[in-house]
Parts: sequence; structure tokens; C-alpha cells
Amino acid sequence: MARHHGLLLAALAVVRFCCVFRGLVRDSAESERLERAVGGVLVALAMVLSGMVVLTVHGGVDAGGNQIVVISQATYTFLTFAQAVHAFARRRGQGSVERSLRGVSVAAALVSMFLLQTTMLATFGSEPRLFHALTVATGTFVYVASVAVGTSLIRAAGRVERVGP
Repeated sequence: MARHHGLLLAALAVVRFCCVFRGLVRDSAESERLERAVGGVLVALAMVLSGMVVLTVHGGVDAGGNQIVVISQATYTFLTFAQAVHAFARRRGQGSVERSLRGVSVAAALVSMFLLQTTMLATFGSEPRLFHALTVATGTFVYVASVAVGTSLIRAAGRVERVGP
């Protein structure tokens, strides 16, 4: 199951790279399309995440990993959350590319949190009912938050398009 989470994080990394690459172009119409596309990708990835939650609950999780791996994942999760919080706190750039990057950072932090939770439960053991309940609760939260971020990006692109030149 961890491979699937890794693929989801890799997809978010590709989206982040595209945002940075497109940010160098500085074409406002292109940036608005980018923001709408990123919002759509985040909503689509949230749908994939919901499927992963269902598969995790019904199929179980892989055997627990090494505690060092769990500590590394916890560090990564902490850093991604710190980056996302810092990006929202600064809010320096209000352009489409900056909003898209902030949205991707939040989605990556949420997926990382979900991956950490399932890995910790598998590594340190838990009762199956508790594992299912926590997986469903965290997965639902991550799904709803990712859809909200993606939808807000799509709506922001629509507002810029109506107000723009």
C-alpha cells in the first residue's frame, strides 16, 4: 500500500514542478489555466486517495516497516506541514502560480499525514477495528480537504478570469 501513497506523492511532485516551470512564463492567461488545471488534478487525486482508503480498509495494510522508516516519514510529514503552514502564513504572492503551489503543498502535507498514520499503525500494531476507524477518519479528512483546496483553486481561477482584462 505504501507504493500507492508514494505514487500519489510523486504525482503531486510533478504538479509542483509544472507550477514552478509555468511560473517562469508569467503569462496571466496561461497562469489562470494552470490554476484551474492544478485544482482539477487535486480533485482527481483526491478521488484516487478515496480509492486507496477503501483498498486499505478492505485489503489491510502491508506488514509493518522498520522504525527508522517510520521516523523518517514522521520527519518528512512534519517538514511538509511546516512548509504548507509557512506558505499560507506568508501569502506574499497572490498570483495564480503562487496559489497553485500553496494548494499543492497542502495536498502533499495531507497525503503525507495519511501515509504516516497507516505506516505507524502497521509498524507499531493496532487492533483491526481501530485501524479501520482511524484509516477511514483520516482518509475522509484528507479527501474533503483536498477537494476543498482543488475546488478553491478552480473558483479562484474563474474569479480572476471574470475580473481580468
